Amino acid sequence: MTRRIAQLLSVTVLLVAFSVPLVAQQAPIELLRYLALEGDALAQYYLGSIYNKGEDVPQDAAEAERWWRLAAEQGHDGAQASLGVMYFEGQGVPQDAAEGERWYRLAADQGHHGAQFNLGSIYFLGRGVPQDAAEGERWYRLAADQGDAQAQSRLGGMYGNGRGVPQDDAEAVRWYRLAADQGHDGAQFNLGAMYFAGEGVPQDLDSAPKVAGQIRETR
Repeated sequence: MTRRIAQLLSVTVLLVAFSVPLVAQQAPIELLRYLALEGDALAQYYLGSIYNKGEDVPQDAAEAERWWRLAAEQGHDGAQASLGVMYFEGQGVPQDAAEGERWYRLAADQGHHGAQFNLGSIYFLGRGVPQDAAEGERWYRLAADQGDAQAQSRLGGMYGNGRGVPQDDAEAVRWYRLAADQGHDGAQFNLGAMYFAGEGVPQDLDSAPKVAGQIRETR
């Protein structure tokens, strides 16, 4: 065994022992490639991400797709979600909504909140699939229950406007607040607007001074 391979294996032991994705993310590309060629799904996923972003290597969508697919076929939810984006949006590969939806669903079924949000969006908006607000709400809720701020904000909008669910201002406020507490700009604005209008909460202009100012300027 050469000294270099011994060094690589030593770091491999650390990756396995700690099972910390950040360690793999910051590992030298030589190590990631070695592990990826050995079939390590986490290394394959991060190697795909490096090629997708062009970090320390020329950006190469085909190479990103190759490594993500190898990881995804081993069940890596992040790689499955990434392939979903590539195929659904046609980023670096021919656009294929059905293939994108398939990968989103595989990741979403494993609990990947980003894939759940994306799956909710394509059903709620009817992008590439028949529009189905109830199915969209189901996936949004699964993502929102995991703390996904985008999904929480989207649920706030659904309840505030009564789209796909019964109109419920109090429920809209609840979801907007959860997203707003995480710094989601749209949810913060909408929550402020609800305080200004007294919808779902007692009217309170002090809780939304910026929104109140913007609304007054339009009058």
